Amino acid sequence: MATNETVAAAWLATMTALPIGDTLTSSTVPDGFVRHFTVATTLDPSMAPVGSRTMRVQIDVFYSGPTEVPPWGKADGAGEAIARSVPRMANNIIPGFPAALINEAWISDGPVRVHGDTAALAHVTLDAQLIWTPTI
Repeated sequence: MATNETVAAAWLATMTALPIGDTLTSSTVPDGFVRHFTVATTLDPSMAPVGSRTMRVQIDVFYSGPTEVPPWGKADGAGEAIARSVPRMANNIIPGFPAALINEAWISDGPVRVHGDTAALAHVTLDAQLIWTPTI
């Protein structure tokens, strides 16, 4: 059965060319990656379709550069691209095993820069809300 975690990862993978993961290595990711965390939401369940689930997804975009200067332009651009893609992802079947239907999707916060990364990564974060239904 689909879970918030599997749906969030598959949903993000359909929106970005960046890999979805937790680590940045030069051998597998040349310059950036996207990480996500799913969090329970306070969305009123009576507003969602019967049988659906709701979640808030924190989306973090990381980019590294060839120097110690974080490549903020790349991270900002990727964050904005994801933010623009989120509303268009509503009413789409997300492929995978098992698949899920994204009933609604919207940005609730961000994208904003996160400063102070000791590894000199450019880090942008944003939050999205999803209402989704497992498909059989």
